[in-house]
Amino acid sequence: MNAFLSKSSHLLILLSIIFFACCIGLGSWGLTETSESRYAQISKEMYDSGDYMHPRLMDVYHYHKPPLTYQITALGYKIFGVNEFGARIFMQIALLIQLLLVFMIASLIFENRNKAIMSALIYFSIPLVLISVRNLTTDAYLNTLVLASLFFWLKQTKHPGKKYLLYAFFICLGLIMNTKGPVGLIFPVLFIISYKLIYNQKIRFDIHSLIGLILFVVLSIGWTLLLLKQNPAMLDYFLDEQILRRINSKSYNRSKPFWFYLITFPIAILPWIWPTINGIFRGLFKKKKTDKKSKLLAVNLILIVFIFSLFSTKLILYILPVSLFVALISAQSIFNLSSKHKNILKVILATLTGLILLGLFFLPLMDKKYEVNYIHASVVALLIIASTIVVIKRSKDQNGQIMFLAVVFGLNLLFCSTIFLKSNDLYINSVKRVMTYIQNTQALKDRQIIVHNYLLPSAAFYSNQKIITLNKGHNTVQRDMRFQNDASWKDYLIDIQNDDGLQRLNALMEKPVILLVRRRGDNIESSKLFENKGFKMIDFDKWVIYY
Repeated sequence: MNAFLSKSSHLLILLSIIFFACCIGLGSWGLTETSESRYAQISKEMYDSGDYMHPRLMDVYHYHKPPLTYQITALGYKIFGVNEFGARIFMQIALLIQLLLVFMIASLIFENRNKAIMSALIYFSIPLVLISVRNLTTDAYLNTLVLASLFFWLKQTKHPGKKYLLYAFFICLGLIMNTKGPVGLIFPVLFIISYKLIYNQKIRFDIHSLIGLILFVVLSIGWTLLLLKQNPAMLDYFLDEQILRRINSKSYNRSKPFWFYLITFPIAILPWIWPTINGIFRGLFKKKKTDKKSKLLAVNLILIVFIFSLFSTKLILYILPVSLFVALISAQSIFNLSSKHKNILKVILATLTGLILLGLFFLPLMDKKYEVNYIHASVVALLIIASTIVVIKRSKDQNGQIMFLAVVFGLNLLFCSTIFLKSNDLYINSVKRVMTYIQNTQALKDRQIIVHNYLLPSAAFYSNQKIITLNKGHNTVQRDMRFQNDASWKDYLIDIQNDDGLQRLNALMEKPVILLVRRRGDNIESSKLFENKGFKMIDFDKWVIYY
């Protein structure tokens, strides 16, 4: 593998294979609730309306995030159509860019091509990275911009005369602000500060830095200033609710204990736990003081996990940029392993790959509700097994074998997850099967859809109609209406916790409508509301259709 990738053209061939693999079956499973469907529907409404500055979710202004992710996704719709593939395709392109950036960053830090290649291939095999590009959110795009900012800064540090690199760095910071706001700046700022401290360098500021800072400010606040000009109350909304409350309060039902990442992070980097821990130990406790590279990587990994553990709201994708340091630390660590330990790592990678395949094959046998296309699964298994045997037998280079097994693990994870997701959309919190049934049933396809006590953007996405939502207290239906220009939203959000709302619901149920109601185990939510109404019922496991 090492010899094969020694040529740049061969590396590009491998990247092309990875990109092709990412695109196979990309649109075969439905949008998942709640995050992916929310981003997809906001982008759809942006594309349909032509208003790229004011994000809307089901006709209600939605300013929780800056608009860059929605704008990129809307471009995907324009090129590939309004569908799941169009929603996800640019994340696969983002992954390709990330792999190139990881390779270039590792080249700058290690000044060793083989370590740089291994870093990129390890990065591809990290489950956290692959999760981020298979489910539409801001995280994949934020991560790409964070990596780009680090690359341009490092490159400019080594080539201070190339000022365009400094400008590119500040532009990336501005785009980070337009992707996820100030929280995204934590990663590059932390890296720069730790780099300067570890390498005992002073922070220099000149006219080019000033011009770059101005570029950053203009890019960062342009969208916010536009909104503030239209409504000054937006300032309090951005500062208080979208920044401070996300850090300090239990907002959006994402509050987790301090130790959340201590449990989820090792699982998210599963094949590389041992090399990462080994690399961190070497970086922080090795007696050789000149190994500043290892220390830089270890410090950044630990500080990112620690800082985000202090925040009240936590999701595993919030620390996605730490994947860069996992990849680089692991690559550095592997090159220092003994032959015996490299063999152990190969066994670990091969075993985990095999366990994922076995899990896919045996899951329907363990629980009959799950389905698997055994033809597709068998093809994947044969390709994985055959290619592994051939490469391991022909190659004697242990580092090259580890690189190959990393790629195989990543590809296997991609293919197996796609096979599973395609056949089991009901169990990944998608309503595509429900909506497809409605659209394909002549008696139902033109009826008004009413969703009980749950905001369901994917219902709007698939039906292309305005959905009526019943509010009975669930957190997803608590909409922020302060920025609405009129009261038309009241036609599509009915509070059934009061008599007026119940009367409106009863009046709607006299018409030919469809009611979507969630099932929790054996219990159907608020089933008494729909009893004795003469409704027919169709059960889709987590969702029930009344009509």
